Amino acid sequence: MTKSIRQCFRCEDYERINLVYVLVDTDASRKNSAESDTQCLKDFFEVPITFPPTYKYVLNSDVYQIEKNEEVRRPSYTDHILISTFSNDLEIIQYSSIDDVKLSDHRPVFADTILHQRSKNNDMFKNTSTEKTRTTNNHIKTIVKQHLLTFLMTIATITFVCILSFLVMCQILIKRQTQKTDMQQTAQINIVGTPSSVESQFIHKIIKTRLRNNSINGIHIQIYDNIAEVSQSITPYDLPVTFSQQEWYDIRADSIRLVGNCVNVRAQILSFNRTSLNGQRVMIKRDIDSDLYTDGIMIDETRNLVEDLIDNTYYTITNDRIRYLSIPSVGKFSVDFVLETCTNEQVYLRYLQNKIKWKVRYDLLLASNNTDSILQAYAEIRNDGGSSLVVNSAKLFSGDINIQSTSGSVDSNAYGGGASDAPLFQSQSNGYASAPSYPAVSDAEELVGLYIFSINETFILDTRSSYTLPMFRPIIDIERYGSIEKSFLPTDNRGNVQRTYRLRVEQTFLPRGQVFIRESDQLVGEIYWPDLASNETNEFTLGQDPDLRYIERVQLNSRRKLYQTNSSRIVLSTYTIDLHLINNKPRAMNIEYRLKFSSQSNLKLSENTTNNALQLDGSSIIGTFELNANDEQQYKFTFETE
Repeated sequence: MTKSIRQCFRCEDYERINLVYVLVDTDASRKNSAESDTQCLKDFFEVPITFPPTYKYVLNSDVYQIEKNEEVRRPSYTDHILISTFSNDLEIIQYSSIDDVKLSDHRPVFADTILHQRSKNNDMFKNTSTEKTRTTNNHIKTIVKQHLLTFLMTIATITFVCILSFLVMCQILIKRQTQKTDMQQTAQINIVGTPSSVESQFIHKIIKTRLRNNSINGIHIQIYDNIAEVSQSITPYDLPVTFSQQEWYDIRADSIRLVGNCVNVRAQILSFNRTSLNGQRVMIKRDIDSDLYTDGIMIDETRNLVEDLIDNTYYTITNDRIRYLSIPSVGKFSVDFVLETCTNEQVYLRYLQNKIKWKVRYDLLLASNNTDSILQAYAEIRNDGGSSLVVNSAKLFSGDINIQSTSGSVDSNAYGGGASDAPLFQSQSNGYASAPSYPAVSDAEELVGLYIFSINETFILDTRSSYTLPMFRPIIDIERYGSIEKSFLPTDNRGNVQRTYRLRVEQTFLPRGQVFIRESDQLVGEIYWPDLASNETNEFTLGQDPDLRYIERVQLNSRRKLYQTNSSRIVLSTYTIDLHLINNKPRAMNIEYRLKFSSQSNLKLSENTTNNALQLDGSSIIGTFELNANDEQQYKFTFETE
């Protein structure tokens, strides 16, 4: 009995099966063969087997299929090469299997032999030729030829279809060029009629603007504080253009328009297109506890109904048990127009994009000498969408504009701490040091009560980014003072004076925006001011000043009844206020005082201060007082009110 051969086979599911050992006893195999009933192979022998079992493999793999009806199937030998015992002139060089051929669940076997031929005198033998004979070579060649023939037929079919498609496209282009020439002669085209008249007319099916994650070239954009209107130049030959789902959600679908000097839109169609996975081949996991995937076909992707090609059964499975052989298609939105247009007419596709917006920020840099103070305005442009934009020109609109956005506002911290301000736009480097360049923002132009700032240079709005561009720097007139503004109460009170500024800008409209105020290059406050017309005075406070205080002592002098013509009666009261103003600063300060009343009817200033510093202003008593450094002043005045 020859020596048994032990071979170790690793199964695909290493965790579950671990190692399977198969013991192959060639002597026992030969013995069983010899003791068969027919004894037909008694004059043949087999060379000792030194290779692994050749059956049964999983197709196109090196894995044995060891499961059979919930039992373990042992790998075995199904293909043998037997040699006649009378073949004395045949020398066996090698007897093995071919592991590279995986088209079947068998592995073919082969034998290399040398055939010795006797010489003519029969006294000696000589080796006349060495011929390697592999019993499976012819089978392999046949299989290769069949696959090669199938491949060549497929290539020939594809080539024929491509050539045919090319010829058809050429014919269509020639026909369209002929129609275009006819249009240039008639100067106008008409796109109406029944399908029977379509061949004699030039049908413009436009749209579909492509907003891929890559950039869009050649667009013009009008940006507002909560939305933007994008205008892209297209031609009637731009067929078809689509929006991805993410791009579509950033667009107000009801705002899509096609405009031009000679455009008459007859119809507009919005549609959603997606390639179905039904009928495509997929890999499915039959057993939840196994990592083995088998071939299947998607029958209904809405229910994940698949056909199992192993046993030709149908069942539904979860998404995590499906593997796709190609990237699943993603649905896209498209917009189509049927229109009438003039020859060579330039048309624009317009729509509102709610992820692009802008606002104004200011730096108010105050110096000890007011003439050296500076107000610098910046335009902050944000692109919170998922697509970058190459912008040919832009207009920034400011003023009281009411345009609704379909999406909620984006949190300033939406990108992990907020979308940081990007650097000012930089030019391409040519190897030499140069100062960075950025698009310039023009001065404002008024349009029916709105103000427009223009950018007439090409720039890029990257996705989820914020860009800050310098705008105007007007000449300003700034004044600092302390203010007391309060409603009258018939009781004593005291408090601190407010730090107040009065700003006036000549011949420059100031859009609303956030303002950082700095004194001597130190940040001292932040405010938000509304739209301010040119030459309009803007007053704002930054908080209380502990060095400036006031004290009011109120005394009721008298009361009297007053009867009006309608027989109604009112009571008039006379008060005297003793006002103390205190300046603990080492410099002189102006303090403006405003005492407000509920009504200006019957309000009368009876006795003024010694220098007549107070006066009536509607329903208020106002006055301006100048206090020297470390000064305290006292003022008395009397008034009558309801």
